[in-house]
Amino acid sequence: MTGVQTCALPISWEVEMIVRLLAAVAAVVGHMLPLYAGFRGGKGVGTAAGALAAITPLTIAIVAVV
Repeated sequence: MTGVQTCALPISWEVEMIVRLLAAVAAVVGHMLPLYAGFRGGKGVGTAAGALAAITPLTIAIVAVV
């Protein structure tokens, strides 16, 4: 039974990561093309940086130092 548990763990992690990435993409697109402003929008740079910090905090820490 342990083989099944260790095999199922990476699959659930991949699904969770895909959901996080899709949510991040939706947030960035939503900030770049806001519905209430007639799809004329702002920049998604801050939102993308925040999404990157939430998904991979080590990466954003390295980028901040450099």
